[in-house]
Amino acid sequence: MKLLTLNTHSLMESNHESNYKILANVIEKRNIDIIALQEIMQPINGATMCNDCLGIPLKKGNYASLIMDELNKNGIKYNLLWLGFKKSYNSFDEGLAIICKGHIEETRAITLTPFDDYNNWKTRKALGAKIDGKWYICVHMGWWDDKEAPFEQQFCSLVNELPVNEEIYLLGDFNLEENQKNEGYDLVISKGFYDTYSLALDKDNGMTAHSQIDGWNKEKKQRQMRIDYIFTNKMKKIQSSFTIFNGENEEIISDHFGIIVTL
Repeated sequence: MKLLTLNTHSLMESNHESNYKILANVIEKRNIDIIALQEIMQPINGATMCNDCLGIPLKKGNYASLIMDELNKNGIKYNLLWLGFKKSYNSFDEGLAIICKGHIEETRAITLTPFDDYNNWKTRKALGAKIDGKWYICVHMGWWDDKEAPFEQQFCSLVNELPVNEEIYLLGDFNLEENQKNEGYDLVISKGFYDTYSLALDKDNGMTAHSQIDGWNKEKKQRQMRIDYIFTNKMKKIQSSFTIFNGENEEIISDHFGIIVTL
């Protein structure tokens, strides 16, 4: 079983028209089972393709839909779950997506912030899919010290809505660093989650971004960071955890690198 998470930065990337093709090719080539994608965007004025969605209708030009088109061209069968919920950069609807091989048995949309406002870029939600008896939750969390909706509040809102007595994987951009003691990482671990990177038998340095990306560009000195994670609530044997789309392990296609974990 292979899991992939990536903050795509999708339509804001100058090479987005080739990036989604690279991503689709890697999904096929590496035979990835579950893909959790953040910052999935679609043109606000795009033609509606599907109204049967958890949030904003799926529109023409949706980045995740473009990935699906590439997979379908090659006869690869995957399923798509999309949750759109806010305006992004004044030009796009933004949300989360899960692409998977398995049958989606149940879905959940969880509001993490105390507000649910399409026009507020700080609105945060989580997208959940139950696939083959396990829950996969795609997240893009806010910052620890955000005054409107701090990380602790968001994460506790998430935990309160998670299924009970089920195997769960949290995948995404958590906007937190492991070495910031008594902050977000420690909170996640205290709630009964295990970091798959820490459990992995084979791994690299785990760095997934640098401090010049959106939200972190206040840093005076550019540095590498590990802010994207895959957590699980079950102690599992993890074969490997590697950064992907970092220029060494596949081409860079976003301002974040991805994580590929093999169970």
